[in-house]
Amino acid sequence: MRLTDWMNERKYRRTYGFESARYRELRLVGKPPSSYVNRKVTENNRYIYDYEFSRADNIKARNKLLREGKRVSAAEKKGVFVVPKTDNPNEQKYLSLVFTECPSAAKIKLSDGGGKGRASKSVLNLQKPLAATDYILQVLEHYGGTATFAVYGSTEDNYPDSCGRPSSRNADGIHYPHLPAFSNDIFGGTHNQAGLLRKIVHNGHDLAVSTYDYLPIGYDPDLPERYCYDGMDSAIAGVQRLRDEIYGHTRADSGLFLPPRGIRNTNDGHTVFDLCDRMKMHLLNPEEAFGNDWRGFGRYIRSALQADPSALSGSIIAISGLRPNLNILESVMEMLKSANYSLVSVSELLKKSHFSDLSAVSDSFRPVNYLENCGFAIGYRDNTFAPGRKIRQSELEYWLGSYGKDIPPIRSNEDDEPLAPRSIRLIAQNYFTRMLTEKAKSTGGSAKADRKDQNVKLLSEPQSSRRGDVAKWLCYELVRFGLIAPIG
Repeated sequence: MRLTDWMNERKYRRTYGFESARYRELRLVGKPPSSYVNRKVTENNRYIYDYEFSRADNIKARNKLLREGKRVSAAEKKGVFVVPKTDNPNEQKYLSLVFTECPSAAKIKLSDGGGKGRASKSVLNLQKPLAATDYILQVLEHYGGTATFAVYGSTEDNYPDSCGRPSSRNADGIHYPHLPAFSNDIFGGTHNQAGLLRKIVHNGHDLAVSTYDYLPIGYDPDLPERYCYDGMDSAIAGVQRLRDEIYGHTRADSGLFLPPRGIRNTNDGHTVFDLCDRMKMHLLNPEEAFGNDWRGFGRYIRSALQADPSALSGSIIAISGLRPNLNILESVMEMLKSANYSLVSVSELLKKSHFSDLSAVSDSFRPVNYLENCGFAIGYRDNTFAPGRKIRQSELEYWLGSYGKDIPPIRSNEDDEPLAPRSIRLIAQNYFTRMLTEKAKSTGGSAKADRKDQNVKLLSEPQSSRRGDVAKWLCYELVRFGLIAPIG
C-alpha cells in the first residue's frame, strides 16, 4: 500500500469515519502497510504502539521499549476488542484467527524435517500428506478452538494469463490472481473444494467472504497490470455470487467481508464501505495482516505474550491458509494454550464485546453490548462507541429506529447539536409509543388499549446526555416497558 493511498484512506475516515452504522469495520492486527517500512518511531512510540510491534525491521526498537518497561493496554490497541476480564492472570482470554484464501486442497508434505528445504515435522504425528485447509482443521480440533475462514469461489476462469517471476507480487498471475497457484486453480476455492467448505462449517467454524474470482474491488497501485471490477455493481455481483454458492453447498451465510488486496475505491467512485452497507456485512480490514509470513506471525505471538500475557485478548489476527507452516502453527497453538487463550471465531468474539473503546470495567459495558445483541445499531463505523461523547438527535433517532429494521448509516452533522436529557426523553417517548403499538399489533391485541395502559409519559430522564449513560437508561426503560427481555 503506497503512502498516498494510505493518506487518502485516512482522509476518508476523518471525514466519514465517525458515523452511526449497523455494519462496521473490524481492524485486523498484524503488519502495517508497506509505506511504514522506513518510518522512524516517533517520540511517543505511536507507530510501534499502533501496529503491535509486528514489523521485523522494528524488532530492535520493540525490544528497547520492552526493556524500558513501556506497555500499552489491550483497550488502546487497534483491532482489539475489550472482552470481560479480571485481575486473575489465569483468566480465560479470547483470540480470533482468520485464515485467508481458503479452502485450499494444496498438499502439505509431512516428514521428519530437519534439513534445509525439507518439510517441517508435525507435532501431531500426522503421517500422510494433507490438504492445507484439512490440516488447519485438524490442528484446531486437536486444540479445541474455532476460527474464521475467508473463502473465495474459483480462479480457474481467470485465463488467458501468464505468471510473473517467482516470489514477486504477481507470481500468481500478471492480470488475474490464481489460487492456490498458477495453473493449479482447481485445488482451491468453494466451487472445486465444496467438501472442504462443508467440513469447515460442520466443524463449527465461521466464514468470511472475499469476491468469487478473488479480483480486487478497485485499482491496486502495487499491481498496476492486475484487472479489477468495473464498478460497485459488478463488485457486488462478485460477492453475491460467492454467497449464493456458499449457501447452496452449506445452507450457511456470512456477515463478514474481507476484500482481496485490501481497501480500494471502485472505479465509479464508491468505497468498500458502501459495498458493505449495501450487502449488510461487516468489513474485515486486511491492510494489517501477516499474509504468508508465518515466521513473522510466530515471532509476533511469542513477543506479545512475553510482554503481556493478556495483550492479545480480543484480537483478530489474519494469516494465509494456503501454505500453513507445520511447526509454527502448532507451536503458536501451544503458546496460546499455555497462556489460557480460547480460540473463537470473529462472530463469537463480537458477541462478547462489540466495541474497541469500551472498557469491561465500565458500568455501561453490559447494557451497550446487550443493546447491540438485541439489534440496536448504536456504534460508529470505525468500531468505536465513544461512551463519553454527548449524543445528538440524529444518533438517538438512529438508535431507536434501527431496532429490527435495515436503515442506512447517518453522516456526521456539525449542525446537529447534542441533546439535553429532557429532549432525549421527549424523543424517546414518540419511539416507545410506536414500538408498543407495533408490538400490540403483532400480538393481536388492541394497540389503543395497550398504549393507554403503558403510559409512555412515565418515561424517566437519563442521568446525562453522554452516550454511555443514555445506553444504560435506554436499556433499563426498554426492559421496564417489556420491549426487550431482561439482561440475563
